[in-house]
Amino acid sequence: MSHGLHIFRNCFKALLSRPSVLKTMSELAEKRRKDGGVVVSPNLGGLFGDTEEFVNEYEVQELDIAGTVLKIRQFSWHEANANKVWPGTFTLAEYIVEHMDTYRSGSLLELGAATGALALFLRLPQYNLNIITSDIDDGGVVQENIAHNFALNNMACVPHVEHTWGEPWPEQRVPAFSFTHIIASDILLYVKAYPALVATLDMLFRAGAREFLMSWNRRLSSTPLFFARMQAAGFIAEALPHCVYSFTRPTTRNAEA
Repeated sequence: MSHGLHIFRNCFKALLSRPSVLKTMSELAEKRRKDGGVVVSPNLGGLFGDTEEFVNEYEVQELDIAGTVLKIRQFSWHEANANKVWPGTFTLAEYIVEHMDTYRSGSLLELGAATGALALFLRLPQYNLNIITSDIDDGGVVQENIAHNFALNNMACVPHVEHTWGEPWPEQRVPAFSFTHIIASDILLYVKAYPALVATLDMLFRAGAREFLMSWNRRLSSTPLFFARMQAAGFIAEALPHCVYSFTRPTTRNAEA
């Protein structure tokens, strides 16, 4: 294969992670589930004159999170971008460390946990927070990588809940009333997901959650739409240091009833 064609092929592979092809990749993920959990890779052979399939490459990196170096496996692609450690992970970790007393006595749920790096950090012996991870129901891909990253750092893995925003909460796995704080970093990339995300947060607050703590430092034109939806649902947003936002709802609808 020529050098130019090799570069073009790699660029084409990179396009697979863009929002414009998310629907197609979600359909592939559904096919994977129907095939019994076998990864069905998009075959590029027809385009490049060979039979080589897309290989989801990975790299194990040592990342400094709030002064602690952790080994994290990151993949080149995931259908919902749950393959990387995003910048908000670092800022949210710093904020929680500075306010540890607030979160040490609570029970945390991380939405969009991706690699599990933040949860892993918060489970270090010096913090040992009570946390459960959650991400899209993708047939166990995210869950396996989170478990792998905990093992890389010689730590016991935390429970994980596969939950696609807007879908019914899997009460049989972990009851929705189990959490006092919901945390997340860099989860506002897709504006089409905002209604489902707000619906999930509304459900968790009805069940007893007291705060949604989110790190977000991206200047996207769609971001105000999320804040508007949260306000319409009765949430109050507070801007905090480290590009962190705290959402509360003074009187939950559950309490009003």
